[in-house]
Amino acid sequence: MAMEIPDAVAAPQPPAIEANPTHMPAEKALDAELVADLHDAFGMMYAGSEWDSDDEDAAPKITDGFDLPALLSELAALVSLPQIPTKRRLFPGRAREPFVFPSTAPLPSLPPVNAYLPFSPLPLLARLRTFGAAGLSPVPPEIGPLACALHGWISAGTDALACSRTCGATWGVSGLADLRHAVRDGVVRRLAATLSSRHNAGCAWRITSSPPELFSELRRILHPLTAASLGSLARALAQQTLAGPIAPQWTSPSSNAEIDHLATALRRHLPALPPDPESENRTGPRSPEPKETLAAALALFGWFPYDPTFPTDHVLAHGTPTDIVSCRICCRRVGLWSFHTRTLDLGAAHISWCPLRADGWWRESVLVAPRGEALLQPKALSEMLVVSEDGQPRKKWRRR
Repeated sequence: MAMEIPDAVAAPQPPAIEANPTHMPAEKALDAELVADLHDAFGMMYAGSEWDSDDEDAAPKITDGFDLPALLSELAALVSLPQIPTKRRLFPGRAREPFVFPSTAPLPSLPPVNAYLPFSPLPLLARLRTFGAAGLSPVPPEIGPLACALHGWISAGTDALACSRTCGATWGVSGLADLRHAVRDGVVRRLAATLSSRHNAGCAWRITSSPPELFSELRRILHPLTAASLGSLARALAQQTLAGPIAPQWTSPSSNAEIDHLATALRRHLPALPPDPESENRTGPRSPEPKETLAAALALFGWFPYDPTFPTDHVLAHGTPTDIVSCRICCRRVGLWSFHTRTLDLGAAHISWCPLRADGWWRESVLVAPRGEALLQPKALSEMLVVSEDGQPRKKWRRR
């Protein structure tokens, strides 16, 4: 008789196999996981636009691994500083000032005397003008107004000096005339050697002073020796200042030949003179008239027509007649009516520190030099040039 077995003690059955066709053994599952990791690794290594090809899909394949470009961008965002927007400043263009100021152009406004500009000529003029006509008593040039202005000193009264930068240093040169000649020379040398060290500690003038050649540059830019500048000035002087029948007596440091040559060169810039009956039968170039010579000499030494009712520092197109001339550099004014019985020295009439009172500066222009001296002779030119045999100039780096 058959005996029934209860369910509790029934024989164990083998596990049922799932109907999922993707089910695979453990070893194959490990291989699939390895393949996925390798795929992610290669995807991270070769990700980017430089590895794209034409046969790839347009849409990138998304994997469960890391995205290298996104990872690098995140790292860059963490490491890099925040980008601050920069503002651009637009600087307006500066108008270029002319290098020279002819007689027809007004002088620019001078900078303040306390401006530390040791290599600019106009600040030097601002310091020189503080001395005026009698800022210092007659002293040797080693400690005169020019030497003091080059080292940053300005006039603080009669025979008194002060630092233009207001560093607090002051000193004076009074009493030199009362010393004996030998003692005075030693004092002048000692004062000249301490023009820079007399400034207080920390003052810029104590370290760097203006070069001596700045004085000549000041004259060149304010009084250019060109035909256009001197011609316009000579024309204005002939029409406004020398219109009277009586001319003043005058002299100049330059020679008569230099003034005549200048007047001849500026003749085309002067107004036409009435014909001279005595020169109708004269052959050759006409010699300058006395009025032309005086106008050329006044223009050469920087004298301008001065109108007290409308003072200007340059030549105007239509000026009024006047008997006063002035220097626009040192601002010295001279009345020509007082020189009918005495002689006017066109150079010595300037203030002692004026650059137009220096010696021989007018010989820089070819307008005052004779024609033969203004040109370089061929013989002198051949002596200056040394040419090698092969037709090339001789140089240190050439063998021949």
